[in-house]
Amino acid sequence: MDLIVNLYTEIYLFVAIVAVIHIRTGLIYSKVFYYIYFSIVVIFVGLRVNVGSDWNSYIEILNIARNSPISTVLYTREIGYSVANWIGANQFGGIYFPNLVCALLAVIPLAIFCDSRPNPWLSLVVATPYLIIVVYMGYTRQSAAIGFCLLAILSLERERFWSAIGLVMLGGLFHLTAAGFFLPIIALSSLPINRKNALRAGLMTTVSVVYFVAISRDRLSYLFGAYFSTPDVDGLQSVDALQSAGAVPRLGLGVFAGLIFIWLTRKQPLLSPRNGIWVLSVVGSFALLPSALLTSTFADRMGLYLIPLQLHVVSLADAELKSFVAQQAFRIAVIVLYGAMLTVWFTRSRFAEYWLPYDNLLFHLF
Repeated sequence: MDLIVNLYTEIYLFVAIVAVIHIRTGLIYSKVFYYIYFSIVVIFVGLRVNVGSDWNSYIEILNIARNSPISTVLYTREIGYSVANWIGANQFGGIYFPNLVCALLAVIPLAIFCDSRPNPWLSLVVATPYLIIVVYMGYTRQSAAIGFCLLAILSLERERFWSAIGLVMLGGLFHLTAAGFFLPIIALSSLPINRKNALRAGLMTTVSVVYFVAISRDRLSYLFGAYFSTPDVDGLQSVDALQSAGAVPRLGLGVFAGLIFIWLTRKQPLLSPRNGIWVLSVVGSFALLPSALLTSTFADRMGLYLIPLQLHVVSLADAELKSFVAQQAFRIAVIVLYGAMLTVWFTRSRFAEYWLPYDNLLFHLF
């Protein structure tokens, strides 16, 4: 067990070391090294074997799709995942096909997003303990949805609102909760307030509502039962409640990042194209923290879409530090903080056992 925990730890320490010595060069070999690492992450996540608390549930979904006509996926929840799952069940790849597809859709956008920050490796330090190891390897469908939302954030920073809407629509085909990202897009598209922007926001609202109604079907009642119902120690709902036992400290990190962002941008226009999505992320982080006391699972799952705020803020703060000593001290502090998160999760979470031992399909082929 210690050896396997060390595997996760060694991955984190590798990223941490690169983040500490990071110097932005733009040299071709630096980019190649960066994307080779993310290729390894895709394999690490997408070809895992029996890793994640929902592994058996996804195997069951795969078995249900086996020998079913392709037309049945049109009547299932999350059509995007259902298509990949049907191909895996009936054509080739088994559970590894949808897992690998979702890993690609989650990891590649993360690589692109981090690469757009001043210190990509420091952002990756923040992403590794929970977003990659826990979320990407545990919540397969939602990981793909988060990937599309990362790309939507990049579109919003460039004021490409319709592109962002389209990306969130694609994310919704993998997990309905991605539709919550329509709200900040619509809000930002209406600014500055004038007739043209109001008409655009109105049209986006109409498109979003029609899309949401079309894909939600019976999914809303299912999610409401899973996220808001009272936990039952003998039923499946207890699993959802217990998965969110660490919701408050995780959301607390988002609030802490939000406070740092407010300080760093105190002299900048808050609703500028570059800052608008982050201001709304800060507001969302502040709102979700107290709501976790009432419904921790809902707050925790929606908080996953706000993790990019932490990735953005640590890199932004790192770039603001001009002193080499201060910059290195800050990087080490970030590494210690998120390393502690990884350690606490593996030693205190009752669901950590589903990540142990780590196994990969390639281990059985070579």
